[in-house]
Amino acid sequence: RIIEAWLVADRKDLVLASARTEPDPSVRAKAIETLGALDAADELKQLFDTTQDAENRRAIIQALGVAGNAEGLAAIAGNAKLPEDLRVDALHSLGVAAAHDKLVALYAQANTPALREATLQGLLIAGDADSVLQLYRQAKTNDEKKALLRMLSMMNDDDAINAIEEELDKKEHSPPRPKRCPKARSAVSWL
Repeated sequence: RIIEAWLVADRKDLVLASARTEPDPSVRAKAIETLGALDAADELKQLFDTTQDAENRRAIIQALGVAGNAEGLAAIAGNAKLPEDLRVDALHSLGVAAAHDKLVALYAQANTPALREATLQGLLIAGDADSVLQLYRQAKTNDEKKALLRMLSMMNDDDAINAIEEELDKKEHSPPRPKRCPKARSAVSWL
C-alpha cells in the first residue's frame, strides 16, 4: 500500500529505493511495476544494469514496456551478451511499446530463430502488419518467407491477406517443373 501512495505522490526516488532494497520479492516486483507506471525509464534502466536476478530483470523489461521506453528495450534486445530469454522478453515488450521501427531494425540483426520469431511476435503485439509485409517482400529465403507469411496470416489485416493470396496465386500459376531424365543427363556428360 505504501508503494501505491508513493505512486500517487510521484515519488520515484522512494519507489526506486524499494525496488533495490526490499527483501520481499512480491513487494520488490510491485515497486518495479510502479516505476513503469511512473514512466521512470532512466531509473528502470539503471536498475536493470545493477541487478543480476533474472525475475527482477524480467519485471524491469515489462515495466519498460509499460513506460514505452523503446530505447531501453532495444538496447536490451540488441545486447548479445545478455541471455536470449531476456532479449526475447525485451522484443515482446517492444511490441507493447509499439516500437515498430526498432523491431524492424532488430529483425535484421536477429541471429537466432528464437530472436527472429520474438521480433515477429513483437510486431504482432504492436499490430504492425505493414512492417511484416515489408519484411516479407525483402525476404531472401523460402523459410523466411514462410515464417513471415505465417505471421501475416495471424494478423487479420487486409493487405496481409492480399499478400498471402498473391503468393498462393503465384504457386498455382507457375508451370510445373520438368522431370529430369537420368539418361539425358548421362548423354550430355559425354559431350
